Amino acid sequence: MPTILCRREKHKSFVYGEMPLAETGSEPRLLIRMKLRRGSRLVCSECGRRGPGV
Repeated sequence: MPTILCRREKHKSFVYGEMPLAETGSEPRLLIRMKLRRGSRLVCSECGRRGPGV
């Protein structure tokens, strides 16, 4: 599943983690946990500057 997501949704600063299936409500939902990629630097949505790496 992570390979399909990487081809469809590209998030350079994150890696995909666990993907449990939640069956709440009328339809099942895939919950995708994303983790910050080690050494990546996030970009501030307000000013556009890069933050410190993790």
